[in-house]
Amino acid sequence: MTASAVFGAVAQEADYRSAASAPSSWQSFAGGLQGRLQQRLAGNDADARAFQDYMRKYEPGSSASPMKFVARIWILPDGRIERLEFDGLEDKEIAVHLRALLTRDNVGAPPEDMLQPLRLRLSLRPNERPAGDK
Repeated sequence: MTASAVFGAVAQEADYRSAASAPSSWQSFAGGLQGRLQQRLAGNDADARAFQDYMRKYEPGSSASPMKFVARIWILPDGRIERLEFDGLEDKEIAVHLRALLTRDNVGAPPEDMLQPLRLRLSLRPNERPAGDK
């Protein structure tokens, strides 16, 4: 999975900051968050497998283009994801699996001054299956 981070807050449009202009602490947190979310997506639990099965229709050689959407994430000071919304993800069933998968565990405390929601623009491609996985 590849992803790029974009920061902003709907209610604070005037305070919106792109990833390039965000403070380094925000960029560092977003990079760590991206890594944790990618690990969850690559996991082996039921929600991760449902998402991976869904992604198989985007494999090279299929007629589908890479899946692209924006995840808006609100994170509490203690590191729990309070709210998660997806823009551009049409499949409601897969959104349920993604929400369960991504909100399951603590993601770490965001910098105190970080604008929310954190926006991660995701362009997802399926990973190759491990050898022997059918």
